[in-house]
Amino acid sequence: MLFIVLIMVAACKNKLTKENGIEVTIVNKTSNILKTITFHTSEKKMILPIANINPNDSSKTFYSMKHHEVDGEYLLNFTKNDSVSETIRSGYYSNGFSFDTDVRFEVRNDTLEIVYTQNNQK
Repeated sequence: MLFIVLIMVAACKNKLTKENGIEVTIVNKTSNILKTITFHTSEKKMILPIANINPNDSSKTFYSMKHHEVDGEYLLNFTKNDSVSETIRSGYYSNGFSFDTDVRFEVRNDTLEIVYTQNNQK
């Protein structure tokens, strides 16, 4: 019985010690500066502003979800070419908790690649 309890505690350790949220990485593979960048959820409990990202550069930051309560999706907003605004909807979280630990957005001139990972996939 004690063995089962120890396994359960070890399995939950990361959830108990790590803040609820997701690590956000944005890589700019375009020939333009990405501007007016924000990341948030459909709940809009917190809107995370991100500094401009130059071509062939990236930004990495943590988005806290400690006040999120319901199901939703993630949204990335940015402007490129000083006039083209984009809103990218992706991913999913449930009851305010992220299933994933990291999301990577790779912005290219004509497409966007999104990769979500979990702790055990790193």
